[in-house]
Amino acid sequence: MSMLQIQCTACQSVLQVRADLAGRQGKCPKCGAAVLIPAAGASPAPAAPPSSMNQAGALPLGRATAPDMLAEVARRKKSAVMVVFETPADGDYNVGGNPTANVRCYGSPDMTEAQMMAVLRDVGRMTQGLRNAKGGVQLQGEGGPQPFELKGDRLGTTLGKFKAKYARRVGSFQLPFCSDSSPGQAVEALRTEKWFDAAGLVNARVVLPSESDVPTIAGVKTELLLYQFVDGRLYRITGLFETDAYHHVREALLAKHGPPTSEKQDPVTHVWDNGVSALQLIRGAIRPPKPSVLHVVHHALLRVAESRTPQRSSDL
Repeated sequence: MSMLQIQCTACQSVLQVRADLAGRQGKCPKCGAAVLIPAAGASPAPAAPPSSMNQAGALPLGRATAPDMLAEVARRKKSAVMVVFETPADGDYNVGGNPTANVRCYGSPDMTEAQMMAVLRDVGRMTQGLRNAKGGVQLQGEGGPQPFELKGDRLGTTLGKFKAKYARRVGSFQLPFCSDSSPGQAVEALRTEKWFDAAGLVNARVVLPSESDVPTIAGVKTELLLYQFVDGRLYRITGLFETDAYHHVREALLAKHGPPTSEKQDPVTHVWDNGVSALQLIRGAIRPPKPSVLHVVHHALLRVAESRTPQRSSDL
């Protein structure tokens, strides 16, 4: 039986294959990479010169193609999907609406094309969690932890749903009280600044500052209950209340969420963190009076909001 000699472009192994398989694709038995068997009469890919190999015999990153990179992922017994597209000149990563994006999708050798596309669909439904030390963003499946909620308002909810839930009128004023009704203005009662509107930030309250029927947390009246949105999604809820009632709120959180995941002193702070979001209870002071604070924070959305803060250099 006639045989062909080819070289795996991923691990550089020299392979012997049957000549009647010419023109087909197989897997390298050494590393699992996809290997195209040259058609009859075609010249096989030349072997890389020794000077281009590193000490481990691996293909240098500068010469690696997307399939090469995914072959290395497979060699490490992992699966992956890689989406490659032209970097948008305008910074808009809505690649689905950009006809010049030239989007290409690759899967590791263990995947069929249908499985690769199924992974992409599923990833779009997952919840974003913490970023690891190497810059990777953790994704939580549907069975993973959900963002925390306060008084039935879950982090990540949309501004539209929030407005519909709390819609009411007080005289001629339409509630909820939202900063997007006065774009580009600083509103002290909402703790907003002029740059908020351009940054896609909206702060809101469900009552007017003049109303006596204030919201409560664990039965404790709040001095302020502020809802904060970035790009139309709720990323933080902040409640201020008298420190005399701190232990009531703390006991309620313990009863609902169990022991804190972390604690610290100065100021006394208890944190419940589920990887996607966190509850941060910070004790104030009685003399002189300083309110205690409860923050309910969505980690990923908070990072987006913080990235919009103007830098000092922009004011030079």
